[in-house]
Amino acid sequence: MRNADVEGSPVAAAAHFPAAEVIALGRCGRELERLAGLGLVRESGPAAWRGGRRSTIIALDPGLHFVGFDLGATSIDVAVTDGQLDVLAHASEPMDIPRGPQSG
Repeated sequence: MRNADVEGSPVAAAAHFPAAEVIALGRCGRELERLAGLGLVRESGPAAWRGGRRSTIIALDPGLHFVGFDLGATSIDVAVTDGQLDVLAHASEPMDIPRGPQSG
């Protein structure tokens, strides 16, 4: 798929990708190599065969973790996920957010 094909695709439009953020496939490959060198991504096997040479599936390293915060009107929630975004731990604390840190 060429860069122009991606920019005009319904997927890019639905995901609200600005044209400047859609990158050429060569640059994408270089970026994946850089991320692999940092230990952030790894090959996870071949993709399903669709004719021709099989492509390789790239996944986030399983040791990678993310932290998400949700500041609601009445509580603070914190979750830790793995690289596949499966929740590993979650905590919720009641808090009157509009009143600030003194309310807790």
